[in-house]
Amino acid sequence: MLLLMAGCAPVPPPVPLAVAQGTELDLLGEDLAFALSAPPSARREAGFFTVGFPAFQAPATPEAMGRNALQVLTPPGRGAVGRRIDTALTDMPYLSWSWRLQPRTPAPMLTPSPDAPMRLLVGFSGGGTGTEETALSALPPHERAAVILWAAESWQGGAALTRGPYGRFVARAGGSDGRWWGQELDLAALHRRLWPEIEIGAVRITFVAVAAEDTAEESLGEVAQISLAPPPPSAPGISE
Repeated sequence: MLLLMAGCAPVPPPVPLAVAQGTELDLLGEDLAFALSAPPSARREAGFFTVGFPAFQAPATPEAMGRNALQVLTPPGRGAVGRRIDTALTDMPYLSWSWRLQPRTPAPMLTPSPDAPMRLLVGFSGGGTGTEETALSALPPHERAAVILWAAESWQGGAALTRGPYGRFVARAGGSDGRWWGQELDLAALHRRLWPEIEIGAVRITFVAVAAEDTAEESLGEVAQISLAPPPPSAPGISE
């Protein structure tokens, strides 16, 4: 259902990045090259982490229309690059990003994956048992995680599924034609949908990452302008 990361050694935990309430946070934008190539100690101090580094490249292709984009390539295999943060979900509920997919090259004699290998991961803690999950142990500590997908079949758009502490949500569905698509997602609403029994006011976001699933088919996706934002000043506060 998710990816990851059997056989990968756990990465040293980066310092969580505290987020000031009411301030938009650029997660993988101007700092993208730094997140991929800076010395490990400097990356950790800024809250960045990488797993399966060869799956990612920066900068993006010249036709990226001015976006500082992260290239997600498959093969070679599974991986993730992201930023560890520490903020209340209700303070920074809006995740926005832009992404695009090039048409995939099918692997001979194999059925294409129904989901694009490129996806986003969001980690959460608080409001549950307090037990950290270990299935995705190469990622920063979390109690729950949501996988945000681009599915191949258009009818899957908006579909959500929960299996215990892990959930998946299809944010975009349909074929890939190389065009950029901007997206915004209310993470508080998604968390309520995936785990309705959890008190939303106790939940914190622990990391946001771009990930690649392992596929035999060749694929190229790009993600840019990933940010978290607070509710608009005129909007009522998010509450249970």
